[in-house]
Amino acid sequence: MRILPWRPPRSTHSETVARILSRAIGEYAGRARYHPRGYTWLNPTLSRAVGKVVELQFEGIASPEEPFAGQALYRERGPQGLLGGWLIPEQDVHFFN
Repeated sequence: MRILPWRPPRSTHSETVARILSRAIGEYAGRARYHPRGYTWLNPTLSRAVGKVVELQFEGIASPEEPFAGQALYRERGPQGLLGGWLIPEQDVHFFN
């Protein structure tokens, strides 16, 4: 019997997606500017936060039934309270490197 060496499959994920998928819930994600795509539906708390820099933590991936299906979701980390505890989809934040 011949034994073949096992190689893990190559990832088809981009570096950004791989980084998101490797995070644990509650893990620090970094500093980002909040810049939502749709302004018309924003509540007053989120409207005041547009353009502000916030510290974020990873909260998971949106399920297929949710409006932002498949996107990483973030929550503000720390005492600032600019985002009012709302979950923010990845499309609405721009991370600093």
